[in-house]
Amino acid sequence: MDYLSLTKKFFSLLFLFLRIGCTAFGGPPAHLGFFRNEFVVEKKWLSEQKFADLVAICQFLPGPTTTQLAMIIGFSRLRYLGSLAAWIGFSTPGSLALMLIAISLKEGNGFITINQLYGLSIVAIVIVSHAVLMMAKQSCTDFPSLVIMTLSTGLLIHLTETWMQLLVMISSGLLGYIFIQSPARITNDLFPLEITKKSGFILITLFIGLLFGLSILAHMTQYHDLLLINTFYRAGALVFGGGHAVIAFLNTTVVNYHWLDHQTFITGYATVQAMPGPLFSFAGFLGASMNQAPNGFPGGIICLISIFLPGFLIAIGILPFWTVIKDHQAVRSSLAGIHASVVGMLAATLYSHFYLNSVHGLIDLFWIIVTTIALLYLKIKPWMLVIISMILSLLLLR
Repeated sequence: MDYLSLTKKFFSLLFLFLRIGCTAFGGPPAHLGFFRNEFVVEKKWLSEQKFADLVAICQFLPGPTTTQLAMIIGFSRLRYLGSLAAWIGFSTPGSLALMLIAISLKEGNGFITINQLYGLSIVAIVIVSHAVLMMAKQSCTDFPSLVIMTLSTGLLIHLTETWMQLLVMISSGLLGYIFIQSPARITNDLFPLEITKKSGFILITLFIGLLFGLSILAHMTQYHDLLLINTFYRAGALVFGGGHAVIAFLNTTVVNYHWLDHQTFITGYATVQAMPGPLFSFAGFLGASMNQAPNGFPGGIICLISIFLPGFLIAIGILPFWTVIKDHQAVRSSLAGIHASVVGMLAATLYSHFYLNSVHGLIDLFWIIVTTIALLYLKIKPWMLVIISMILSLLLLR
């Protein structure tokens, strides 16, 4: 591939993920809905089965689930440059907004309020609902998988701890192995990956080496920049359960280290809920808010790279081994159970975090119906629905 073609493909991917990053409100479940619509339905880069496979992989790994999924999809199109384009595009809008807000707060220019964006939660409900239904149709095709999906949904509605999600996935894999007949091997794989086991081993070794090496160096030298990088790298490398779990982890570190005060942390946590893209972008707010240098944009960028890097290393590094492992019949049966549990997790999140918090009356239900008609029958793109709902919210609820 010549330089001009490479550059063109890089920026094409970058702008694609930038568009998604600008409109992907609603957290990880909504992000999966956006990704499925874009890469399974519209562009057909992934089959439904491959999409479910990749979601299962990323759910199992530590780090930012949907950003890792974006990086893997980018990697399939343009290898490492593709992963870079996917990460920059998907994470930049929210990260940049959060850093600007942090700098404004720090410089005393007044608190920047977040406008009422009520309609975004309605769009998220519709997008997640559609994704859950389509994924259930694909992944829950027999009685055992339907039972696993139902049990997963019920358990995760009532037991919301992060560790419970991992336990449900492991248990679902075991139930799939026992009760689900091994699906036939899929030969029309629509997701080519040019990565060798040697490359995967190097990436995983680097992931582990940085995890221990940064920790040793930081505690030996007590150099502030190293302590900062180590803290955010550990957050990205060791925390399962996505953005909300990593925020809890960071609260016990950056505040205890007196790098910033608790009120600033809480302000950032509230603000990130209204931002598009991954919740891990919260690292940009924290880095920009630090009491000592590096802070501002340099501090935000350092923290963002540190927290997202381990997720990239482990997600791409595991792929050459996963593509071999998943071809075994027992693994395919287990994966069928895990796919069903992922649908259950999304359904539980839809009910607990979206429906209960956003639907309070007939007007809300009417808005959901109108948005559903616009998505399914008028074929309006999800990103356009986000923009329309944002404008309507600002006009009607100001």
